[in-house]
Amino acid sequence: MPSLDELDATPAQVPTRDVEVCLDGQLVVRMAELTEEIDALASAAAARPRKGGAPIDSRLREARAELEQVSAKAGEQTGALTLRKAIPQGDWMTFVDEHPPRPEKTTGRDRDDRWAHGLVNVDALIARIADFAHAWDGQEFKPGQFERALLPRLVGGDIGEAAKAVVELYEGRRDFHVARTISDVYLTASSAFSSPETSESPRESSTAGRPAPSSEATTKKASE
Repeated sequence: MPSLDELDATPAQVPTRDVEVCLDGQLVVRMAELTEEIDALASAAAARPRKGGAPIDSRLREARAELEQVSAKAGEQTGALTLRKAIPQGDWMTFVDEHPPRPEKTTGRDRDDRWAHGLVNVDALIARIADFAHAWDGQEFKPGQFERALLPRLVGGDIGEAAKAVVELYEGRRDFHVARTISDVYLTASSAFSSPETSESPRESSTAGRPAPSSEATTKKASE
């Protein structure tokens, strides 16, 4: 464990998170189309009669082969976009307060839930995503380089994933606190149940909370 003086003398590392993105949006769109088609064909093949399914089988094989080829091409255009905590935590909290998630059952709320964990308006965050973009495949962006070279090539889903990474950089321990709260509630409830002062006495016919009777006691009771 480093001492306080050592911590004071060592600059804190800025947390970062990588997101894999493909720079060819057409390939991403085509993969989504093929995946949807393959799912539909597979469902149709499973529900068809045993005979007469050759056309479906043929197209299913073709779609799977094309998806494999397109995926290979997409892999060649895929790299790691590094996001980092670019503003202080307090400024982030102010941003979240100023751009709350949209109300339930309104347009755009599904996007806030999917890419911002329902914590902030994701469209407002995406508008500032360049502030958090740090590097591409380990190469740090020069001023304005992300907006010129990378942002125009990103599709909506990848931009959403980048925004999600930013949210998790700032809110990463939220799930831990929720889990700990649930655990505390469970332990408190368990203690209350097992405590004689707070739990009800078991019914006469119930064996809850009682040790199992010994075979000797059972025999004696039966003889009586």
